[in-house]
Amino acid sequence: MFKNNFKSFWRSITKNKTYSFLNIVGLSAGLTCVTLIALWVTDESSYDKFNANYDRIYRLVLKENTQTGIKESAISSAPMAKALQHDYAEVENTVRLKMREEIVTYKNQQVLQPGILLTDPSFFDVFSYHLIRGNAATALSEPYSIILTESTAKKYFGDKDPMDETLLLNMYDSTGYGALYKVTGIIPNPPKNAHFTFNMLASFKTIEVARPDVLTVDGWGDGSFYTYLLLKQGVDYKAFSKKISQFYEKYIGDLFNIWKSIYFYKLQPLSDIHLRSNLEHEITPTGSITQVYIFSTIGIFILLLAGINYTNLATARSIGRAKEVSIKKVVGAGKKQLVLQYLSEAVFTALIALLLSFLLSFLLQSFFYQVTGKDLSLFSSPILLLFLFSLTFF
Repeated sequence: MFKNNFKSFWRSITKNKTYSFLNIVGLSAGLTCVTLIALWVTDESSYDKFNANYDRIYRLVLKENTQTGIKESAISSAPMAKALQHDYAEVENTVRLKMREEIVTYKNQQVLQPGILLTDPSFFDVFSYHLIRGNAATALSEPYSIILTESTAKKYFGDKDPMDETLLLNMYDSTGYGALYKVTGIIPNPPKNAHFTFNMLASFKTIEVARPDVLTVDGWGDGSFYTYLLLKQGVDYKAFSKKISQFYEKYIGDLFNIWKSIYFYKLQPLSDIHLRSNLEHEITPTGSITQVYIFSTIGIFILLLAGINYTNLATARSIGRAKEVSIKKVVGAGKKQLVLQYLSEAVFTALIALLLSFLLSFLLQSFFYQVTGKDLSLFSSPILLLFLFSLTFF
């Protein structure tokens, strides 16, 4: 039965080349557009979800009462993380971040290195990153220690083992000529679908040693860091967010009388940072949930138009096939056989269009990267492939 239906389909498309060409090309063009849009939307919606504690990680956000209204910023001060963890049982862990780009000197060559992230050892407890060399518990415990991503290690050391080697960084050095940072670990290149990425992880202890004032009362006013909290299971983050609105009161003395009417704090879920956050001083540029909705809607409309175009062509052609149906009925073909035959032809046509759309998606991959900045491949997403096959069959 399948073999006969396929033969009938093949005779049909070879006999009606123009119709078949328009039908297949039109449907494949629509599926290609939908595929590329789906790749982009899927990637945008997947940010930070690789973290095992995705639903328990929150960022501390500053709300500042200004003359023009409430202004919200992603930044906080260095002492806040330890204070929150010490004072509130709801907090399981905290981590601080500071993003820098600095001059790195190696073998008498100077390179401007972006993506240097200073952080605490608890970074590996809050976020789901792991080392392939070194001990995550101690790699960032000492000042002037640094962890390199695999690509950064290759960049500076080639095939040489970088462990315990040093790099000269113009960062938190008292001499002005740079400070030696010891390589204490190697980490895989971080996922791109995260609201921050990095090339190096440096010890936050370095800041505390080079600038001890960041942990004093004066340090509470230095809002140049990012603070993340890992809340315990079952904690209502909205209620806790209200609870810590002015948690700094006990730490700043008489300054509280001035700050209490200006500065407030709240928590922002990790899930909201990439698509639903537009705060001042974001650690990296964010996306937009509005754009995700817009492109999703465009994808649906393109799919509908491709389907309508296919249906119109099939309906127009069905008039010309009435004689064929009559002859087949005369020679004994039943209604079930005819329905199965024409449904099989529709499925074969759609599958050819889908395979052509896969080819077009592959050929357009470099263009897609140039437009979106996302190095994505359809064939790296089994779920999306299954969705497209199901959609095509449907």
